[in-house]
Amino acid sequence: MKVRYGPNDASVYFNNTRTGKIARAQQEGISITGQAPKKNGEQRKEGLATRNQARALIAEGYKIPRGKGKGAKRASIKWITEHLSKNQAGFLLRELKGSSSKSTWQIDLPARSFLGQTVAEQKQQQSFILNKAMQVA
Repeated sequence: MKVRYGPNDASVYFNNTRTGKIARAQQEGISITGQAPKKNGEQRKEGLATRNQARALIAEGYKIPRGKGKGAKRASIKWITEHLSKNQAGFLLRELKGSSSKSTWQIDLPARSFLGQTVAEQKQQQSFILNKAMQVA
């Protein structure tokens, strides 16, 4: 932190503007919009479905066809983990739940006082810095 002062005013600032922006965001609080990464081509979720995906599919009522078209039966965790990929299981889960993944969301970061100061302490420190700056000038 540095102090810049003139004959009638003074300001406190950071050398690095990025540090200053981060400090201001933490001091005052900020609301950020998060976004899902853009999908370039195929997804890179290789491998077989996980046990947790299998459990979720079973809980949603996923069924597999019986042989020769005679109805459907409940899929086992073993069958799902051996025959479905992660992408397929994820797609089936989204379809069964009837939901889609979020593309944007809000992240609210609360205000955190700089160096643990309250508003009153901050004003007191500002007046102290200004008085010191005026004495030097």
